[in-house]
Amino acid sequence: MTFDQIITIIGSIVGPALGAVAAYYAIRQDLAVLRVRVDNHGDRLDELHRRADQAHARIDDVLSKG
Repeated sequence: MTFDQIITIIGSIVGPALGAVAAYYAIRQDLAVLRVRVDNHGDRLDELHRRADQAHARIDDVLSKG
């Protein structure tokens, strides 16, 4: 086996392997961003539920006085 053949074999293995590693880390980063967005969305929904509960309590209070 010649030196050129060895370099070709190594290149055909290393290139795709590095691409796979890069894709893996890109996917992990995208998942981390999505996790943060989901957490923020959940926090926003919790706040909206809290505000809705307060509004319902105020409405019930007004109706009970009437």
